[in-house]
Amino acid sequence: MDYIERERHRLEIDLHVLTRRWHGTLSRMFVLRDRLDDIDPTDAEAFSRTANTLGAFANDATSLKRDVDKAKRRLASFDVDAQRRANADVDGSCRYLTIDGGRCGRPTVEGSRWCGRHVGLWSDNMAEHIIGEWRALYVEHGPDGDFARSTHVLRVGVSELRATVDESRRELEQGYETDDLCPSAEIECWTTLPEDLT
Repeated sequence: MDYIERERHRLEIDLHVLTRRWHGTLSRMFVLRDRLDDIDPTDAEAFSRTANTLGAFANDATSLKRDVDKAKRRLASFDVDAQRRANADVDGSCRYLTIDGGRCGRPTVEGSRWCGRHVGLWSDNMAEHIIGEWRALYVEHGPDGDFARSTHVLRVGVSELRATVDESRRELEQGYETDDLCPSAEIECWTTLPEDLT
């Protein structure tokens, strides 16, 4: 089982675990609903306590159902063949983008474009491999002016990287000043896609 098959297996397990938790929560809700029917309506405290607990389980069930649906979409969109093509080795050195703008460069493993440290990194939001570290930019409005700022380091896949660059460009269109905290070179770096993604 290679890194792509391991990720597919992990997605299947995630879906299974979330589905079991959702079904367990629904089961508990049905028990509480039946219990609510058996409570003497004049016992307001017991009725209120059970109704509140039922409400909490209903909220949990709603949240879990969203998680189950998201896990189903991730699993359905995870195409093993497409992942093999997208993550195939290029030159024997790891292609992971580092925060300093370079590439990891360690030897690749499992026929991938990733080294042993980076081969198991997958996006939680998308069914794609993490390709590196990036920063988003935003404008901080203050009494001394509107200054460009960068966020903490984000681990991104290709789709997330493109979206981050687009959002940063849109954010900076409103106008900004630069200072030592976010110089022009840094702005240029985080608003420009790497060459192999353009």
